[in-house]
Amino acid sequence: MAVVCYEIRKVFLRTGSQIAAAICAIVVILFGVMSVNSIFFVDDQGNHITGIQGARLLAAAKEPWEGPLTAERLALVIETNQKENASPQALSEDITQNNISYGRKQGYSDILLLLSDAFGDFSYFDYYAADRLTVDDADNFYRQRVLSLTEWLYTKADSRFSPAEKEFLIQQFENVRQPLYYAAADGWDQLFYTAPSLITVLAIMCGFLVSGIFSCEKQWKCDAVFFSSFHGRKKACKAKIGAGVAIATIIYWASMLLCSGIILGCMGAGGANTMIQAQFFGSDSFYNITVWQEFLLILFGGYAGCLFFALLAMLVSAKSGSAIFAVTIPFILILLPQFLSNMEIPKLDRLLGILPDQLLSVSLVLGGYNLYDFAGKIVGALPILLVVYPALCLVLLPVIYTIYKKTVVR
Repeated sequence: MAVVCYEIRKVFLRTGSQIAAAICAIVVILFGVMSVNSIFFVDDQGNHITGIQGARLLAAAKEPWEGPLTAERLALVIETNQKENASPQALSEDITQNNISYGRKQGYSDILLLLSDAFGDFSYFDYYAADRLTVDDADNFYRQRVLSLTEWLYTKADSRFSPAEKEFLIQQFENVRQPLYYAAADGWDQLFYTAPSLITVLAIMCGFLVSGIFSCEKQWKCDAVFFSSFHGRKKACKAKIGAGVAIATIIYWASMLLCSGIILGCMGAGGANTMIQAQFFGSDSFYNITVWQEFLLILFGGYAGCLFFALLAMLVSAKSGSAIFAVTIPFILILLPQFLSNMEIPKLDRLLGILPDQLLSVSLVLGGYNLYDFAGKIVGALPILLVVYPALCLVLLPVIYTIYKKTVVR
């Protein structure tokens, strides 16, 4: 343990590592503060209130609408929305009057989004679809979710999915618990929106911090002394691996828990036990899980991704003896798939869907439709990611040890 701590201290003695750690802390706090300030509440005068106060006022406005999304509850939302759309404030050409009308909709705004999503075109979101509904449409909400998906699968996405995959998606939509229970979850919404960008930054930072662990002796021209020592090719090698894993682990969990604490502490953690299909950010997901379960998947998926990229940087560092080369390879593997995703190449999406960078954005994976057929068993991308890359992390540990232990001093 003392040797591992020594290796960690060596990493943070470098000015570059200290600057990276400071930047990481600043970025985490900024992400948290910006997420809280992005929420706003419109009062009865049409004024915007942001920050913690705005978040709490918004949660209070939504609280009366919490409960099962039955046909009666949905009909009440549609009727209330129709009356509000006919109000003088909604019909006014004055922006302040429009804001006042919008403010009165805030309590049931999330349910309006769910209605628009279900009754609008599946391939794109029509914000105003709910405004065209009648009270009678409320009875068809759950049926319409499945019908919209089915129509999309057999028209616009017909060539993308096999018959078995189409049936799987339809079955997953039909298996959603009915009626869905709605509760305001703005804190979770902001956290899930922030998580992919934050975790990507953490992965790059972790790769940078561990990139010099195996190359520092060569840079300092003391590798001959290091490998000729009694424990140089055994205990010292293990200590370097342990230090790299410890740095990635501490940086990741400290950052994620701090950012989560800031967002949920300021905005509240209500709605954690609701299904993600009852929240707009997960309304079209075929993964039937709760908001709390999504949070856990994001946390552990992100950790697996950060650890994989950190170990990859350590592997390159051990093999090449170059810290610059070591940090460049993971950086490319994180950003290149995002570039390739914009290219229309047949079946490329399925390959990109199981690359390690997807672990950094689990919330986006949950909203995706990458499916894989294993001997007739259809699964989404997330189970594959959560099995393959933790296993690869375990494989990389002895590989790094073996490579570095056999390093030849020239």
